[in-house]
Amino acid sequence: MSENRYFIVSTSHTLQAVICLNEDEGMKTLDCTNYEVCYYSNALVNGKCPQYCEIMVEAKKYVFKRRKPKASVREIEEYELGRFVSVDRLPHINRH
Repeated sequence: MSENRYFIVSTSHTLQAVICLNEDEGMKTLDCTNYEVCYYSNALVNGKCPQYCEIMVEAKKYVFKRRKPKASVREIEEYELGRFVSVDRLPHINRH
């Protein structure tokens, strides 16, 4: 089982997201300021952000070091998630 890594990605002063990366499950958006716009415009794929979303693209650039991201990306620890993500959207974290 791989551990989760969390990132804050900000592409502009209005667009910011918190992303979770798990090697088994891939990338998942935990919170995004643009989520409702994507939801109501039917941009989501099976309830998830599409691969072409600028937040996802910039996060992948940072994580996989393909190119230098244009966005501001920083990694945060699990205990800091509550500051950036509403409690009802936090992932259920298994602690064994």
